[in-house]
Amino acid sequence: MADRTIKPDDTNDLVLQNNDGSAKLELNEDQTVKVTTGSDAGEDFTVNTSQLVVEGDTGRVGVGTATPSQQVHISGATPIIQMTDTDTGADSLITASNATGSLKIQCDNNNETGSSTFEVDIDGSQRMKVDSTGDMTITDGDLVIGTAGHGIDFSGAQTSATEAGTGTTSSEILDSFETGTWNPEYHSSGGAITATEDIQAGYYTKIGRLVHVFGRIRTDSLSGGSGTVYIQGLPFTAGSFERPSGTISTCSDFAGDMPSSLYVPSGQSYFVLLYRNASDGAALSLQVSDLGTGANANFCAFSVTYFV
Repeated sequence: MADRTIKPDDTNDLVLQNNDGSAKLELNEDQTVKVTTGSDAGEDFTVNTSQLVVEGDTGRVGVGTATPSQQVHISGATPIIQMTDTDTGADSLITASNATGSLKIQCDNNNETGSSTFEVDIDGSQRMKVDSTGDMTITDGDLVIGTAGHGIDFSGAQTSATEAGTGTTSSEILDSFETGTWNPEYHSSGGAITATEDIQAGYYTKIGRLVHVFGRIRTDSLSGGSGTVYIQGLPFTAGSFERPSGTISTCSDFAGDMPSSLYVPSGQSYFVLLYRNASDGAALSLQVSDLGTGANANFCAFSVTYFV
């Protein structure tokens, strides 16, 4: 049987439509093709039942489904969207796996360029980039861990203590980093000390469970208290470890013995000042009677490292 051709001419379009004109196919003389569907449910444009469906009432497009549930809905055992750069021949794919529920984004899947990147732009600016070496760059912004107890897992990036020797690894997740300030204050085992500080500064850095603090303090007047001298106000309570220690870098203008070392008691947010007994070299607790009560007294500069 010979084919028959029906076509528009230079001044007339070819239109196939239903009785009321609500659905029609137009072949226009300007070489465009226009499909119009009805606007009610079921009045769809369909190719082979479900290969391609455009719903007349919702405007949703389905590929592989006759009932699209979103504006564009692709359905299949492993649905893939492929984009090919005709300049380089590089293919980029977005693949969904019904078996595992995973979503994979592949840049230059056929490795045509060898230097492709995956980039995320928001509001007209690049925010993140992953290059072909696997390095990820956050162009502008912070990496925010939104749930306490989570962080950066280093288990695949280093040799653990268990592998290297006899240590027992408890965690390889860095779940905390913080810097800030705190106010060191003299205190005693026999109650509060009333003091006016003319120098009072404390700083800290917390990395995981490790806290490092340093600071300095000096008083212009001091009264009250008795017994052992503390410096209190540490930014975090110490964990259950055997007397973490620190360093007294400088001290001056005490009324009696001057502190030479310190330690942090477990479960406390202060450290005890110690001095070296001249007669036997023992480290003894500094006493309130060793503190000066006048101006420019009891200067102490220190650093402490402990675990929480």
